[in-house]
Amino acid sequence: MTKGRQAPCIVFYSYKGGTAKTLSTVQLGAALSTIGRRVCLIDFDLEAPGLALAIPALLGGVDPAQAAGTLGLVDYVEDFSREAQRRGWLKPCDRCGSMIPTVELDAADLWTQLPPVTSKAVPVEYGKGVVFWIGAGRLAANPEGSSYWQRLAGPEVRAVLENNRWSAPFFVAFLDRVSKDLDVNYIIVDSRSGLNPLSEVCTQALADKLVLLTGLQEEAYYGTNEILLRLQRARGSSAEKHRGPSPSDIFVVASRIPEVVIKGTGMPVSIERNDPGLIRSQPEYNWDYKREQVRTRISRGLRTSAEGPRILASAANLEWEQRLPLPGMKEALPSTVVKDYIDLFEALLGREEGNLRDELVPMTRGALVLRPYFLEESGGTIINPSDGSANVAFKVSTFVAFLEALCRRIAETAASSGGGDAEAQAAVDAALFDAGREAAAEFSSYLVSILFAGRDKSKESLWEEVEMWCSFDSTVGFGRFEAQPWGKGESEGRVIVRNNFLARGRSPNRPNLCAFLRGYMTRVLDRIYAPARVVVDHDLDRDCAQSGSGGADAKSDCTFAFIVQRDESAGPRE
Repeated sequence: MTKGRQAPCIVFYSYKGGTAKTLSTVQLGAALSTIGRRVCLIDFDLEAPGLALAIPALLGGVDPAQAAGTLGLVDYVEDFSREAQRRGWLKPCDRCGSMIPTVELDAADLWTQLPPVTSKAVPVEYGKGVVFWIGAGRLAANPEGSSYWQRLAGPEVRAVLENNRWSAPFFVAFLDRVSKDLDVNYIIVDSRSGLNPLSEVCTQALADKLVLLTGLQEEAYYGTNEILLRLQRARGSSAEKHRGPSPSDIFVVASRIPEVVIKGTGMPVSIERNDPGLIRSQPEYNWDYKREQVRTRISRGLRTSAEGPRILASAANLEWEQRLPLPGMKEALPSTVVKDYIDLFEALLGREEGNLRDELVPMTRGALVLRPYFLEESGGTIINPSDGSANVAFKVSTFVAFLEALCRRIAETAASSGGGDAEAQAAVDAALFDAGREAAAEFSSYLVSILFAGRDKSKESLWEEVEMWCSFDSTVGFGRFEAQPWGKGESEGRVIVRNNFLARGRSPNRPNLCAFLRGYMTRVLDRIYAPARVVVDHDLDRDCAQSGSGGADAKSDCTFAFIVQRDESAGPRE
């Protein structure tokens, strides 16, 4: 970053295509704009331009035909090259006709001499902020009749793109100009793929932070390792002016991984609704094994983090339809996909945007997966996966409305029978508690019979199972689950649900739905600690997110305390 630029540059690069590079570029821009940032997206993949085609589908705000006719990076380079010829900075070679530089460019001063970029940047209001985008160039023929490809191959553009003395300082100065003219918080670059001078400019000269996306093919590993080695050599060269981002700012990401295994648990899931059963055993999709494979194959390059490559899962409906995983989804995606993007963005911007996760998660909460039931909005019924459906997503807001309608119906029934408010509330709590237990029935059986099969039943092992369950439900459940020891006894603990969507931001005068979650936890913990019985308590006056005012300062976390009542004579859990 030079003195002329304030906005950091994040570059998304992949050696080969098909890694969701453009999608991830737009997704990060949309996420930042949603929370009020000003962002500029730039398409540097000049030989395979996609940003101008993707923006109308992913963000809207511009007609596809208008987007294809919008000026962009190639047009800006062409204009600069012609001005450089007028100033005598470029002259044609007498022998070959190509343009030869006559001066050296200094990015620190050049940006002040470049023309404004505003005519090439298209603003799209998105969320609370603005996304500017600069495409590769006018994909439609210009008024003179020359096509984008003719201009890209022309001597004016090639004089900048293929000249090592000019390309890096020119594009560094160009980003400085973008930062000044558009007053953006971030610049996000969709890099040129492959191994070539322009991709090196993107990954070394422009990137303050670099995301290396890779598939799971050998050729993809080869290219990723090669770009890592080039970055390593650039940092070690005293003569290299543009040394690239530091190792801690390089993120290797295995992208478009089918969501068949839940990370960290080795738990495989079926993602097609017409598959029988919610979860089935698929040893060949052991996540830890696949993750280790990725880490091993990306071994010649830099180790950018102790945990190895990050993951971006994909889903069938994301592959069939061009759309953003988050936020503002038209329909829900598997929450592993959503969580992967949030995890990556938090790692990228954790220092600059310390509360990024807290700002993004509530916006996606209405679209996360609630397992193991599927709510049919038209009929208002919940379908158990054991009848042939699978782990299907639905709108959480619809589920909350369903539970509230259930509460009202039960309360009305109790009142019509002559009961008072206390009796009505007791009936509602009992119904919600039973519903929560039923919701956890199949999943809790799976935990014990498959995931935890063969484990010893020491107190340490049982607590590990509680933590494994919390880790799983943090990706596909009601919020982010945290297990904490409580008290002095080995049979006491707490489960804190961060951003509990059943209570977050709800005023105390609306029906409290946490009895559903208390029943859900009771069923799961019963199965883990069997044959002991578990009592789960939730203090609505102190430990519930709904106990606050429900306004902007309301709590978002709920604490559930549990006690294990050991009775060796008790029969097996149901």
